[in-house]
Amino acid sequence: MLSTYRLVDLADFILWVFEEEREEKLYNQWLHTQMTQSFKEFKKQQMSANGIAETKIPSKEEQQKSLDFAYQFIKPTKPLESEVT
Repeated sequence: MLSTYRLVDLADFILWVFEEEREEKLYNQWLHTQMTQSFKEFKKQQMSANGIAETKIPSKEEQQKSLDFAYQFIKPTKPLESEVT
């Protein structure tokens, strides 16, 4: 099953899992407070207080540049047309 995943998709999936987990923890924290503000406001306040910015999605050019840099150090086992879709 893992052989059908591309490296880019795996990284996106891992980031998505971490973001969902962080959101769930923030929601549970909000539930156990006095809830004087909406969850959306609470989340924004907590994210800015922790220095956590919204995740920036890299452009196709940035992704390709990162892959080209990584390929300097590794050699794929089979030729790839492009990892960026």
